[in-house]
Amino acid sequence: MKRLLFSLCIVAPLGQAQTSDKPTLCQGNYHSEAEAVAQLKRLAATHSNLAEWKARAAAVRRQ
Repeated sequence: MKRLLFSLCIVAPLGQAQTSDKPTLCQGNYHSEAEAVAQLKRLAATHSNLAEWKARAAAVRRQ
């Protein structure tokens, strides 16, 4: 039984892998506060106007 649970813990995340070109929706306590600040800075650098931001927001909602 322990082997089965261990195997599932190792294999299950592999099936959920996403490509890096898709946006990721992080819910709950996904990041620490410092990590969240850094993530927001990275996201802010990906768009320079409202139209780009709305396109990204729409892509996240479709996910």
